[in-house]
Amino acid sequence: MHARNYHFRKALDKLSAYQPGIKIEQVKDVCPDIPIAQLSSNESPDGPTPAVLEAISKMALTLNRYPDGSAKSLKEAIAQFYGVKPEEVLVGAGLNEIINLLALAIMEATDNAVFPWPSFVVYLSAQDTIESQSIKVALTQDYELDLQAMLDAIDEHTRLVYICNPNNPTSTIKSEEALDEFMSKIPDHVLVLFDEAYFEFVDTDKTTSGLKYFSRGNVIVGRTFSKIYGLAGLRCGYVLAPEAIVKAVDKVRAPFNVNSLAYAACSTALDDQVGIEKKFQANKAAREAIMATLEEEGYSFAKSQSNFVYFKTKDAKKFYDALLEH
Repeated sequence: MHARNYHFRKALDKLSAYQPGIKIEQVKDVCPDIPIAQLSSNESPDGPTPAVLEAISKMALTLNRYPDGSAKSLKEAIAQFYGVKPEEVLVGAGLNEIINLLALAIMEATDNAVFPWPSFVVYLSAQDTIESQSIKVALTQDYELDLQAMLDAIDEHTRLVYICNPNNPTSTIKSEEALDEFMSKIPDHVLVLFDEAYFEFVDTDKTTSGLKYFSRGNVIVGRTFSKIYGLAGLRCGYVLAPEAIVKAVDKVRAPFNVNSLAYAACSTALDDQVGIEKKFQANKAAREAIMATLEEEGYSFAKSQSNFVYFKTKDAKKFYDALLEH
């Protein structure tokens, strides 16, 4: 093949391809006789419920047809669940797709987004892709979002602020009192996106959902079916947002961006809150056991309110390799 000089956008110089975690099948090739626990992507250990599998099976018979591009039935189910209008629901192929679409619809190159760091890596890549500015605000010593520092970072060019609650990867939450104060100081020109991908795992009344502030008109609340619902393989997330923002994102959203199987499965999964409660309780017990072990072993860790625990090691790569070996 002849060597060619291809032209690529300069924005790609700041980007790296996403590196997914190692899959169980890859480890089995090396360690065929060892039981394996896959922790790399914070997935649910449980597969779909029988009701969800039945819904997928029925929908599979219609795969010769395109899915409903408007996501009407799923939007209606989500809207009813949260008490909002269907026009205020936006569905995407995972919450990360919607984060990218929001940046594309809202941000100019001269604008900036403020977000905690470390946090969900897609906040950064979404801004880098459209060549707008990122303002990363360091966490506190307790691995929590520093809301005052985030407020201080906002300027006249800020269009979007991300509140990841619980935060990924530190699993910490902010109190309702702190969020109330933070929201009272947000300027009118700024949108606040509450990323609540792990909120269904929260086991305290000390925090609150961004839904509390939804009526203000400058709040977007993001959730997903990938985590506690255990449907990561179907790639379906959603946000609740002002109708005008949903309409704007629809202009840059790819048609049929969510598949038919996901629509059927997620609508069914939303109805099974009894099953979700069982998953919540099982996760709570396992989380408390892990934190107790870390404490006994002398590790510094964050008080988790998600389905993972963030802790410090002397050598992360060495620790990772040891886990993989065992």
